[in-house]
Amino acid sequence: MEPSGKLVSIVLTTLNGARYLRESIDSCLQQTYQNLELIVVDGGSTDGTLEIVATYTDPRVRVIHQENNAVKLPGSINLGLANARGEYLTWTQDDCIYDARAIEAMVQVLESYPSIGQAYADYWITDADGTVTRTHRALEPDEFLTAKADPVGVCFLIRRSVRDAVGKHDVSTYPTQDADYRWRIALQFASFHIQEPLYYWRVHPYSLTGSWATWLVQARNDIHVRLKLGLITPRQARLDHAEFNIAYAFEQYQKGRYKQVPGLVLSGLRNDPRYGMNRGVWSILIRSLVARSTIGPSVHA
Repeated sequence: MEPSGKLVSIVLTTLNGARYLRESIDSCLQQTYQNLELIVVDGGSTDGTLEIVATYTDPRVRVIHQENNAVKLPGSINLGLANARGEYLTWTQDDCIYDARAIEAMVQVLESYPSIGQAYADYWITDADGTVTRTHRALEPDEFLTAKADPVGVCFLIRRSVRDAVGKHDVSTYPTQDADYRWRIALQFASFHIQEPLYYWRVHPYSLTGSWATWLVQARNDIHVRLKLGLITPRQARLDHAEFNIAYAFEQYQKGRYKQVPGLVLSGLRNDPRYGMNRGVWSILIRSLVARSTIGPSVHA
């Protein structure tokens, strides 16, 4: 079927994103589906971001200023969507790129299946230079409510009626606001998985998603979000915390980063005493304590 003429709103969030911004904007404006608006929400850039946006004369582009990056990324998404006029809605980041067919493919799904609230696709993961490193396959809709992290990812399109029903992003869930939003959608609406990559997600040291510290916060925060939404019980939350902390302890130990290992292991044992039967857990605990006492303050945290 041919795509409908319904307006699609793309919210592009940015903060000092000049390095990749032009690629990202171009990928939005060069979609095969042309009836769209691009809302650039700037959080207070000082690196030339706004000068780049100003070079676009396409009337589909609008700029909204988010004063002092208020409530960070979920705040910018909320601000952009509050100003969106489209029947279909999505959001993206200043260092990522849409395949030219992405919006058209997702619109076709929503037009073909009126009962579907969200269409989403797989995506490529790239390095800082844009070289594809792997393809990410999103989960199937029947796996959403048991997933331990964002089940959809970065390439998606929702109906305005979904946003109206689910409400705004919960700013208290930052930096896992999208995972929280996916689960809230899944509790009310059906989704459709397009099983082909239609988006390039750039992961690099300067991006939020490329930060190890951010990933650590996200993994732990997702447990709290799932508990809040009633997707897991308090007991399961404790077991998930234990599993995460033990796995992270082994990862840190293998890298020779002994400082956090004892605390992680003890937290894991406290939340799930069954790990006390694992000889490897006791081994890294004892060896980390010995290494810390031997190496002293020079241990890499």
